[in-house]
Amino acid sequence: MGAYQNPEQVKDYTMDVANAWANATNKVVKGLTDVADDQTVQYKANEKKYNENLLAAQKLKVQYASKVGDVAEGYAGADLRKTFSGKADEYANIQLRLMNNTSEDVKADMEELERLDRLPGQAKTAIATLMSQKEAHNKSVALAGQPNGYDKQNININDPANSTFNGLNSIYGNAPAKQDIALVTDTNGNYSLNFNSEGINGEWKSTINSSTVQQMQLKGTSILPTIPDAASALNESLTTTDIYGKVKKVDKGGKIIEEIVGPADNFYKSEWEDDPKYVEGKINQNYTGTLQYKDLAESIQKQDAFTAKVAGYLANPDQVAALMNSAGFQDPNKPERYTASQFAQASVNPNDPAAIKFKEALANYFAHTFPPKRQMVNEAGEPIVQIKAADVATDVKRATELSNQGKPSIPGEKTQVLSRGKKWNVTKDKNNKTKANIIK
Repeated sequence: MGAYQNPEQVKDYTMDVANAWANATNKVVKGLTDVADDQTVQYKANEKKYNENLLAAQKLKVQYASKVGDVAEGYAGADLRKTFSGKADEYANIQLRLMNNTSEDVKADMEELERLDRLPGQAKTAIATLMSQKEAHNKSVALAGQPNGYDKQNININDPANSTFNGLNSIYGNAPAKQDIALVTDTNGNYSLNFNSEGINGEWKSTINSSTVQQMQLKGTSILPTIPDAASALNESLTTTDIYGKVKKVDKGGKIIEEIVGPADNFYKSEWEDDPKYVEGKINQNYTGTLQYKDLAESIQKQDAFTAKVAGYLANPDQVAALMNSAGFQDPNKPERYTASQFAQASVNPNDPAAIKFKEALANYFAHTFPPKRQMVNEAGEPIVQIKAADVATDVKRATELSNQGKPSIPGEKTQVLSRGKKWNVTKDKNNKTKANIIK
């Protein structure tokens, strides 16, 4: 699993930040402060004060440009001089108007100044957040279809048309692409950034807005849906419930501790089974339980902690779809593809058919994380066993089974075995019944 990578084409941009934006701060400062100030004429009335204010404004411009240059750290492939072109100049001009009392709309200028003041910090936070998910993204690619991996039913990691995935993959240096960061404004004049990526041959385009990146920061996860590790989460939340069997043991310090041994005994159908280890003259038997998955799943659904966990998942329909698309939830004979939209109503109505279906599927999935059989133990956690005397026929049979282990059984074929100090001729008829005679 994972995106195709040609080692001759892929460039690890993150290791090349210094070259991609060599001396980013210096270049940005120089590129932005070299722009001629074409609005100086209107301030000539008070030339001395103007010159003082102009010098102050130019210093602010340099400071602003330095902030912009600092944003470059940690991100690759885009030229921030282009992104912030003219903004340092605009920042200085507003400052100059306000200092010279020549602003035609002080309120509007103050609001714009505040927006511009926040902008480098916004950009830096967005870039830092975006890059902080690089390791998680690569892990999700490697684990696609499994817990902590991408939902590969809804994210085809090999599909050139999947623009968001390709955009992230290129930003993280896993595939070559053209990069740029564009400033955009909403109807209220507030700024945000578009992280734009495009395939080298234009086969795909991706735009990720900083508001979307902000969701990464809030959730601490990728903007693409990943499969939650439901087994670990449920195991932790259900530890104190009665679905688990517990025994009391004495630790090395003499303290009595409680230890979980698996589902409670009442979820098993138990019977004596011969131990595969053969001891002549004895039949060692283990009391072995076969887990009744249906009973366990039904009990899991009745737990308050489980209901709360279900509600938490349903609040994020994309995660529910990701879980339902993962291997542990799919019927291999009737595989289905689920989407977040199918669980939109389930997130607000726990009695919605989709919510009920997910709850049952989650309980069944968790139940099947336990092995089908286990050796039953007593209250002290010791295996329950018994020993029976073996008769001659049983010893000969078991000696024959060990002798023929891994060999096909052929009716009428004779096998010689040693049991109880004697040699035996053992044959099987067409009905697979064993007959043994002592070799005299």
